[in-house]
Amino acid sequence: LYVVPGLPERERAALEQDAAVSLVTARSGGWVARDVGRAALARVPVIACDSPALTGTGDPTGGNLLLVPPDDPVALADALERTLRN
Repeated sequence: LYVVPGLPERERAALEQDAAVSLVTARSGGWVARDVGRAALARVPVIACDSPALTGTGDPTGGNLLLVPPDDPVALADALERTLRN
């Protein structure tokens, strides 16, 4: 599990190729949609903050996307547990 919002683009892309789960922590709709799309291309499960930018476009991950409400640590923990178990 990599949480790497501060890495430069090239280093981040290299890490994402080996990730088992992508945890998108961005809150801006555009950034969330971009990061979810990148994870979908890497074909890894994605846990992301619920955003109108995502709910209006469908699930680009083919069923591997879990959306959690912002600022809900219990929902985030449940999503992580569910993703790791499945």
